[in-house]
Amino acid sequence: MSSNFNVPMLNKVMIVANVANDPKISLTNGNKIKVANFRIVCVRKFRLKSGNLKEETSYVNVTAWMKLAEICENNLQRGDKVYIEGSIQSKQISNSQYSVVGILAERIQILSQKKIIVDRDQDIEVEDVSSDNDGEEFDENGSWTNSSW
Repeated sequence: MSSNFNVPMLNKVMIVANVANDPKISLTNGNKIKVANFRIVCVRKFRLKSGNLKEETSYVNVTAWMKLAEICENNLQRGDKVYIEGSIQSKQISNSQYSVVGILAERIQILSQKKIIVDRDQDIEVEDVSSDNDGEEFDENGSWTNSSW
């Protein structure tokens, strides 16, 4: 039996994680286009039927191009907490039947003392929130929150 769903195919991921390594910056197309590659680490904690707490760690590759790559190069470092929006992308491993899945970043928000939001289709927005935060606050872990939500 065949189902006909008139639902558009979506490929969207949103994640908050810690940066596992400093971004590696490369230039492509005759040193004209900048690309940043880095990994994020995601930790999931859950309880087993036995009651024991288990922790599962996953590493995910992230690729950012052009302005996003510049921001990553200049502002992102290992240990930073980031919010990333993007799409899942798959890369075939050469001479293999396997592929690697990662995130193609479309928007990155660095959750630190400077709130930096970058959208690949817009200009860079940098807002210094250390002096006048207009309702935005940092919790004891340095995560950005908005008290007006």
